[in-house]
Amino acid sequence: MSLPEHANFLLIDGVLNKRKLNDLHQYEASMEVCLLYGGTRWEPLQDLGPILMKPSTPSSLITDWFSDPAAQKYSTVFSSAKFLNQVTDHLRPFICPPNALDGSGLLRFSDPLVAHYWLSSLSAEQRDQLLGPIDHWWVPLPTHSWEPPAEIAWQIFSRVNPAPSSSPVHASLDHAQLAALDKAHRWKFEEDAYQWLAERDEQLFAGMDSQSISDWLKHTIDSGLEWGLVGEKALIIWAETFADLGHDFTTRPNGPYLTWLNHNPDNACLVPVLRIKAFDHFRRSHKDTAHD
Repeated sequence: MSLPEHANFLLIDGVLNKRKLNDLHQYEASMEVCLLYGGTRWEPLQDLGPILMKPSTPSSLITDWFSDPAAQKYSTVFSSAKFLNQVTDHLRPFICPPNALDGSGLLRFSDPLVAHYWLSSLSAEQRDQLLGPIDHWWVPLPTHSWEPPAEIAWQIFSRVNPAPSSSPVHASLDHAQLAALDKAHRWKFEEDAYQWLAERDEQLFAGMDSQSISDWLKHTIDSGLEWGLVGEKALIIWAETFADLGHDFTTRPNGPYLTWLNHNPDNACLVPVLRIKAFDHFRRSHKDTAHD
């Protein structure tokens, strides 16, 4: 993978970073480091927040960091002619921006997955304001673990108009950006569900190509949501049941689910989340009788 030309800042997600922060001291003489949570109410968690780094002299910092392919999962790079403290001051209002639903929450924009969906949802005008002193922001496109290995592709977000000399940062998330963050959450949940299900049954996805796996996960999760399930735990139980009993388990005559309901009619009145959990408990306690 060749690094983007002129990239001189490295942004690391502290949650996803598997290296210890002390590892950065090998570059101490040639870099500046800022923990973006420092000086904020999240300072006690600053090691888990965004870590902004900039070589202060010619350095191999960025190329060395990206020599580890795993770093592409928790790092992005960008270019700016400004000092590190100026870029830091610009980014900090985005740590916990208000949103269109009159709420607020931590925005992990240092996570490449979040950055990809968040930045992709912006209009040109919003992107110019958001980037501010940043000229170009390179984000590796997310790839699922079941997809064929390939060289990481980059998505480039560039400021079109010159950055104003000074302007207030109006950090907020509109409905389009909230929807984009929901997509990022769904992407991550599909990845987590795949990892869990593949570990649970290594034969489940055997023989499927990457598109078939994607389709299976999408159909499984969508059907659970349509059935009325909420919450990741309930959806994982739903996916496990699909894997064991088939996609038609709720409608198959004389199948384990309808047989269970016939013998336990009160369970039909349970809300979907409680019903799937009750059926899962039944299956686990009656393994010999809960299969076709």
